Amino acid sequence: MVARWWLLLLGLAADVLQVGGQRAPDTTGFISIDCGLSEQSSYVDDLTKLLLSSDAGFTDAGTNYDVSARSDAGFTDAGTNYDVSARYTNLLYRRFLTVRSFPSSVDGRSCYTLPSAVPGTSKYMVRAAFKYGDYDGLNKLPIFDLYLGVNLWRTVNITDAGLVQIAEAIVVIPEDRVQVCMVNIGSGTPFISTLDLRPLKNSLYPQANATQGLSMIFTGNFGASDVIRHYFTLYFAELHILNSSQARRFNVGYNNHLSMSNYEPSYLKLGYNNIEPVQFFNQYNVTISRAPNSTLPPIINACEFFSTMSTANVGTNAHDASAMIAIKAKYQVKKNWEGDPCSPKTLVWHGLNCSYPISLPPRITSV
Repeated sequence: MVARWWLLLLGLAADVLQVGGQRAPDTTGFISIDCGLSEQSSYVDDLTKLLLSSDAGFTDAGTNYDVSARSDAGFTDAGTNYDVSARYTNLLYRRFLTVRSFPSSVDGRSCYTLPSAVPGTSKYMVRAAFKYGDYDGLNKLPIFDLYLGVNLWRTVNITDAGLVQIAEAIVVIPEDRVQVCMVNIGSGTPFISTLDLRPLKNSLYPQANATQGLSMIFTGNFGASDVIRHYFTLYFAELHILNSSQARRFNVGYNNHLSMSNYEPSYLKLGYNNIEPVQFFNQYNVTISRAPNSTLPPIINACEFFSTMSTANVGTNAHDASAMIAIKAKYQVKKNWEGDPCSPKTLVWHGLNCSYPISLPPRITSV
């Protein structure tokens, strides 16, 4: 049986429950990029109140485009046209009015480099979003690979020009920067609409470590014949003051395994349950049921579904990589010199020879 799951975001953040009148969350280390925005431009997002900046300075590859505003005339003769309220147009569309496209990436990567040196943490959330919108007028839906550093994150398969695809991952980044790269696989030109980086507390998402990241599933197929390990994080907080005769207690489980028993959420205090299955299933049934001593039904404020992604590949020796980046900058080398010089092996920079010692980072042996 094919199950369709949707990420539920019902107003509760993963780290902090925001209550009206409380101080604003710490945004140290936040990077929010509107890809394709003109250089030196920025604006405050109406919904999140976060500053979004141009991607100039984060990448030197690609070309900026405006997303098409083509009419639907000729595609339908039914219905009536209406304008969306101005109150909502900025919230819905502003981040997706421009893209950065990488038409010259036929033989390599096109990368963004994001600083990630936030004291006290090495764990980050990275989010990339893609809205094609027929920006190039070709009406050709592209497929391309997305890399996080030297590790394959996912394949981006655009199936509808008007929809937004989102890739989100929780990863450990030991260095002071991280690269997000689009790779042309011969099925259309890579592009990107938005890119975000958020530092997280190291105590969050314990399944994410140096060799394994978590890739969030916004909408995914948990059925079919694939047997994959998935992780779930469920969030709970009581939003009402209960009187002495009321009690809200419930049990949480999956596939007949009890994960949490007789849980009682606290008023305006975030609690969460990490579900880490001890075996693989081709279908997961998560159940939240009222406990026998509860007078009120169970609640859930938000949930996140993840599949694992390998982050075991390592980049080029740091001294070698720094030397090559300096050479690239001094001589303005274009070629395919994007991303890591030696890793992965299929994307080695043109003109380089690399060695791959066991259990050590790759080394550059000649240029």
